[in-house]
Amino acid sequence: MPIFDDQVRMDRRYDWVGPPHPVSKIRPIKLRRVDNESDLERQYREAREELNRWSSSFWEKHNTLFDTKKIEFVEKVGSVPDFPYFSYVLLSCFCLKWGEVL
Repeated sequence: MPIFDDQVRMDRRYDWVGPPHPVSKIRPIKLRRVDNESDLERQYREAREELNRWSSSFWEKHNTLFDTKKIEFVEKVGSVPDFPYFSYVLLSCFCLKWGEVL
């Protein structure tokens, strides 16, 4: 059961790092807020938090697409039960091709 920001009361004196997102593998970060935070400090903190959200979203989309394409590749090529090493070679070929797409 996921825990949402509004369900947790956090101590604002400390940075908080949550568990990795199951798909993006990025940990959410809530940066501390100081009482006398200047506008520039607030903008910087908010920009860092926004960058973390963007990064998580990017990697969630990327990893989802990678997993989908990998499944399609495995279904297309199939596996060779008598030669498990061969399957690893094919999967490494997929990863090389995937790297070329990026």
